[in-house]
Amino acid sequence: MLNCISFASQMMHTRGSQRVYERAGSAHKWLYTHRGGEWTAYYSAEVNALMLKFFDHFLKGEDNGMLQHPKVRLEIREFGDEVKEVRYENQWPPENVVWTPFYLDGQNGTLSSTYEVPDAIATFELANGRLQYTYFFKRDTEVVGPLKLVLYIELDGCDDANIFAGIQKFHDGKEVNFDGTYGFPNDIVTKTAQRVALRTVNETLSTPYSPEHDFAILKPLQRGEIAKMELQFEPSATYFRKGDELRLVLQGQYFISGAKINQPFTYKRNTVGTGKVHTSAQCRSELWLPIIEK
Repeated sequence: MLNCISFASQMMHTRGSQRVYERAGSAHKWLYTHRGGEWTAYYSAEVNALMLKFFDHFLKGEDNGMLQHPKVRLEIREFGDEVKEVRYENQWPPENVVWTPFYLDGQNGTLSSTYEVPDAIATFELANGRLQYTYFFKRDTEVVGPLKLVLYIELDGCDDANIFAGIQKFHDGKEVNFDGTYGFPNDIVTKTAQRVALRTVNETLSTPYSPEHDFAILKPLQRGEIAKMELQFEPSATYFRKGDELRLVLQGQYFISGAKINQPFTYKRNTVGTGKVHTSAQCRSELWLPIIEK
């Protein structure tokens, strides 16, 4: 199998491509990752040469070195129009990734490397509000793979809601934009979405960093109930320099504006209610980052 993960086609192909590659049983499988425009990448000379090499070996039986070809082509982007590095890995996610938790500090709006954050309840209006949590990198770092968010949330004024989470990158105080779905520019690093009532995790299909959900179980929240949600972000590969900011955004609407129009689907919008994110020793709302320190 020769598969591709487009880090740009989020909320459309990206996560499914990752899922297929990880679950495929073949010993002969290869992965090509990129964050350029889909068609620009797929019809490039590099990709055409790789496809021909693959087909020549498996359809024509040519001994052309395909079996020795590196398993994973990893493309790291620092800016939307700049490839920081292309290198080859033996597996996806890369074997040297360190899954590192950062705890949501609801009082200070930060991401903390220690779980000893003050008890807090941060609120946002589901119709038009948002919460933000920031982290400034202390050394040059790559974030490579799917991120995982554990969220302890309470709803006020409703018993269900769509929760959207996104990761933004800022360099020298200015947001860095990346290619998005259909070739549109000005997208964020990565994003995810989850309906609160459909939060039940399927433990059989899930991995520690990739929660899968059982969408046959509907569990609206009771009044005052605090629900634990596990969300998997679309996979990506981004380089952060020392001092760069990673910003986690939580809101009740999809990430769309005049400049960010990457929305390949429709959904039932939240019109009422308040989301309450709990952070405490008992409610460890946390963001797991797949980190490779440089």
